[in-house]
Amino acid sequence: MTKDELRSIVQQRIHTLSSEEITLQSEHVVESIIHTKQYKEAQAVLAYVALHDEINLSSLFDYLQQGDKRLFLPKVESDGIIQFYEAGTKWDQNLIVNKYHILEPPHTSSLYSESDFNSTLIIVPAVAYDVEKRRLGRGGGYYDRYLGNSKSHAFALGVCFDIQLLDYLPTLDHDQRVDAIISYETSLW
Repeated sequence: MTKDELRSIVQQRIHTLSSEEITLQSEHVVESIIHTKQYKEAQAVLAYVALHDEINLSSLFDYLQQGDKRLFLPKVESDGIIQFYEAGTKWDQNLIVNKYHILEPPHTSSLYSESDFNSTLIIVPAVAYDVEKRRLGRGGGYYDRYLGNSKSHAFALGVCFDIQLLDYLPTLDHDQRVDAIISYETSLW
């Protein structure tokens, strides 16, 4: 089965989830993240603003900003890469809509620099993951390039709905794995 066929199948599965189930699984995943060693030790958290078919992290952002961690969100740059910019204390009021209809921080925000932090957690979205921590994205390669170019010891944590966790995903040489995965019923470390 091709990656595009898998994306289609998984996205059909996600569309069967009710809004209540999406909220329930998202909140459970957020609670699980908060209790991880990697979250507790992180000075910076790189995350994403969820699309309708992704784990919603907004309650994590609210919780995170009550403490001393800094939140950075991705912005798609013109050269086909993503960079992470600081979300600020009112993360949900400072975002703009990009050409892909994704909310992202403005360029006026502080750019994330690996050298500024001793410990970073990056929360990575996906269309699907497998039990070997392989990731199937939307097909643009943004996170693969970012994770592949990262020189830091940032911990990459994949999050997903249970129906997005598969036994096996086909991969290519440039595809990047995550360090761990959390879903509603499963944690893979």
